[in-house]
Order: sequence, then C-alpha cells, then structure tokens
Amino acid sequence: MKHWQDCALPDNNLFPKEYTVLELLRESSTSSVLIGIDEKTGYKVIIKCFKQHAKGAYLREIGAAYDMKHHHLVRCLNTFHRTDGESCLVYEYLSGGSLSDYLASRGNLSIDLVFRCLHDISAALIYLHALNRIHCDIKPENIFLRPTSDGQFEYVLGDLGAACFLREAQEGHHVTGTPAYIAPERIRSQFFFNSDLYSLGIVAFELCTGYRPFTGNVEEITQANLAQIPSLEAIKYQPLRDLIDHLLTKSPQKRIETASLAYAYLSKLQKQFVDARSEQQFTPLQRLEAKVRQLNLPLEDNVLGLNCFHVAGRVYVALTYAAYTDIIDLQFPNHVLKTLTNTHSIQVTGAATLVYATPTRIQQLDLNTMATTTLLDKVNGPKNFHYHNNRLVFTDDFNVCYHNLKNGTNFSFRSPSYLFDPEICLFETESFCMSEGLANDKLVKRDGAGAVTFNWVLDGPLLAMTRSNDIVLGVTLNVKDHNKYSIWRLNETEEAKKTILSDQIKQISCIGNAVYWLTQETKLYCCGVDLQQKLLGNFTQTSTHFAVSFDGLYTVMLDLVTRNQAVITQFNNGES
Repeated sequence: MKHWQDCALPDNNLFPKEYTVLELLRESSTSSVLIGIDEKTGYKVIIKCFKQHAKGAYLREIGAAYDMKHHHLVRCLNTFHRTDGESCLVYEYLSGGSLSDYLASRGNLSIDLVFRCLHDISAALIYLHALNRIHCDIKPENIFLRPTSDGQFEYVLGDLGAACFLREAQEGHHVTGTPAYIAPERIRSQFFFNSDLYSLGIVAFELCTGYRPFTGNVEEITQANLAQIPSLEAIKYQPLRDLIDHLLTKSPQKRIETASLAYAYLSKLQKQFVDARSEQQFTPLQRLEAKVRQLNLPLEDNVLGLNCFHVAGRVYVALTYAAYTDIIDLQFPNHVLKTLTNTHSIQVTGAATLVYATPTRIQQLDLNTMATTTLLDKVNGPKNFHYHNNRLVFTDDFNVCYHNLKNGTNFSFRSPSYLFDPEICLFETESFCMSEGLANDKLVKRDGAGAVTFNWVLDGPLLAMTRSNDIVLGVTLNVKDHNKYSIWRLNETEEAKKTILSDQIKQISCIGNAVYWLTQETKLYCCGVDLQQKLLGNFTQTSTHFAVSFDGLYTVMLDLVTRNQAVITQFNNGES
C-alpha cells in the first residue's frame, strides 16, 4: 500500500477557484487533509476532502462542526463539492500545529502550560456539552496551537468528526474514538458528558509526564482502561496530580461531573500556582494578638463543613463545599492557600495536619510546609478512613481494608453495613473499632488480624466517634426518641454508659478526644470521657458552623450573612 507521503497532490482544477492546494497533510481510507490558500483573503486554510464512499462521515462532520462558534474550537469556514464529487470542509489554519507534534518535540509541558491547555479545552467542552454534544475523540492529535501576540499559544479543540448527540451515544449507535484515550464506560457502549473528561484526564497525564498512563496493543489498553489504576507518582505537582486522579476515575458517577466544574477547579488551582510562583505578598487584615477577632469571609457556595488549624500562631480554616475544600489563612481571607478537590471526608490528625482521600490515594497534608505525603496509593475509591500511628483503615464500595504502613502487612474483609458508611477508629495497639449493622447501630472492635474481640449494640446510627486511650466516645442519633443525640462511653472492661442531649442540635462532631456540639440556641458545649457536659460559650442566632483545633487552643465560629458572605469569629482559647 502506498504511503500517503508518496501520494500526489490532487489536481487544483477539482477545486473552486477561490482555493489553491499547497500540501497534503495526511490521508486515510475516508478522507484526505490538505493545506490550501484562500485566494480571497490570502490566508492559509485546511481543506478536508471526504472520499465518495464516505458521504456519511461528511454529513456527520458538517452537522457537528459547521455551526460551532467558540474561540477554543477550530472554526469551520466553508463547505463545497469538488468536480469529482468529493465533499469538502474548509477549516481555519493554525500555524502552531498539533499538540501531538508539540509534545513530540518537547516531551512534556511545564505546569503553567498544562494549566493553560486544560483550561482552554475544558472551556470548549462547556460549550459543546451545552449543545448536548459529546466530542468523543479528545487526544493531542485533535488539539491545536494558535499563536498569540505575547509569543504564547492558545489551545484549540478540533476534529468534530466523532462528535455526537447524547441520545445517539446512549442508544449505542456510536463507537468512534481512540482506544488509548477512551473512557471505560464507552467500551461498554455507555456515554456521559464526563466521558470527555476522562479523555481529558489521559491528555493531562500525558502533558505532565510525556507518556500515556496505559500502553500496549488495543486489547491491553482496553483492559487497562477498564480495570487498572494508573500510577500518578510521575506527576510531581500535587494539585494537578489530585485533579487528574479525579478525571481518571473509572466510574462516571464518581468522576468530576461537568466540564464547568473541571473548569472551576482548574481556575482555582491555576491562580494558586501563579500566586505561589510569584511569591505574592498579602497584607494582613489585622494583628493576631486579640483574644477574639472577627472578619468578613467570602463564600463560594453552601458551606457543608468547617475545620480549624493553626500554624505559628496563625489560624487556618478549611471550608468544605459540595465538591471541594478550600484552606484559608484567616489573616488573608480573600486568598485561598490550597484547594482539595472532591474530598469525601477529611480527618484532622493534628493542629496543622490533615488526611484526605482522592479516588485512588490517601494523602496527608502538613500545613506547616504545605507538603503532601502519599500514605497509600492505587486504592479503589476510598470512602471513610482513619489514620493513626502509621496504620490505616478505610472502606471502599465493597470491603474494609487494613494497612500497617510500618511493616507493609494488610488484609481486607466484607463489612455488613447497609444504610450508612462505617465509622472507624484506630487504637494505639493494632486493634480498631468500626460501626456495622443495618442502621450502623452496632460497634465492633477487631484485632490487628480483623477478628472480632468485642461489640456493643447502640440506640441508633453511629454518626461520629473518637477515643481517649482505650475508651471510645461515640455519638448516636436515636430516631425513635425524637431524634435525640446520645454520647456513649464504651470500654470492653466496663458497662456501656451514655448521656442523652436534650437540646436540639445544629452541629455535633468529635475533635481530638472530646465531643463538641452547637445547639439551636447557639450554645457551644463539649464533653470528654467523663460524660460531663461543659458550656463553652453563647453565640449569635446566625451561627451555623463551628470548629475547634485538634489541641483545643482555637475555636472558630461561622455566622452566615448571605449565601456568599459570612463572618468568622476566632477565639484564642489558650490565652488568658
């Protein structure tokens, strides 16, 4: 078979006089792609000619591309038919070439260029998905570079020949795509808008590393896309690594849902990268000596959770929204220090440390240095977890997994939990406790081999727990008793004890080795293993969330002013 580079240019007499053919770029069984000149404007153009037996491909592509008008989509300028019957589409010519060619010469991209590329392509996907179309073939060969006046490039998504409407895709009538970049659900003929985001995740991995996460023949790549968890260690910049982890989630239901959300994440992470690189200095709002401070805090969405930390006398808060957590230094409330994407849960492990999960990793963040340490990788969708003393217990969709990170031993078992995810707590020894049962109302203690050593039956679902030495403090909600909360003291050497909270509760949580709760009358209480309730303070009726630092030195209270504005009050408990 003759190589396309040996093919002769088509006769210019086949084309309208307004176009002159200069060069053949590539040729396939269905089409040829040419560089030409638009004689009216003098500019170069791309002319894609569909062979006579490929009328269907032409009709599909013109239907997808001709009315597209977005800055980061290659523009379709015209259509015509050659005198020999071949149908042609005319596209803008982008002198920067393809991202594939750029990677071949560079190996990989710098972090700022990775952000710029992903930002531009996700913007194009927002536009496409709003029109109910899925691109279906996102890969470096279909991303092009448009030079800008500052010597940089914009990234432009092209080749809409594989694009289809969502209904057509879900009816199983569309299989076009490139195996190395295809989402797992598409292999099973299922489609979602975020199937494009999986492909974007493969591209992002390649931009960072210079190679794809899965290699081999078509069958090997297909199997890897279905089941293999890729190693992300080569992606050194942690925020990008976490984002790519979320894009490459196998289940579309657990993947970042929309291109708009991916775009928002990228914008936040890109700003944090630029701020850190420029070592931008921010002016504190006020000095920290005051025992009680109040400041206005902008909110991005409905706050679901609040945590408190401190570093060298400066108080940090973690604001958890539906799909991410922002960490903010209260000296600079308008500046986000770090964003953790799609955090299912956060475990506060110290005054300045926390543990969080991504789809395939459990990681510890040290707020003193902002350094992230991977505790365990290549795990499959961790949900609830507990980390202590180099040991880790977590749940996924099916199992409970125990890892001793000191000696590398691990085991897993099925847990009979149904309506709720299990709550977990590790002891100083190898043993641990976790909730089980139909309504999460049974607490089971297991040894370092997973064998049951003790259990307690509680009065309702266990919502949170902590411990002090070998005594467990657990919080339950008794739905049969007017939704009253109970705090339990549990030890296998003594009878179980509990105290019932008579107040209506806004928020209740375990911090350090104590239980804290905020009542509807906005009174903040705590109790330890003695089960003695202690009033910590009275607050305003607009107080909706509170947090206490792990060591109890600081408390912060969030008062909601509007949906997008709050007042944070900081209390320095350690000062007289």
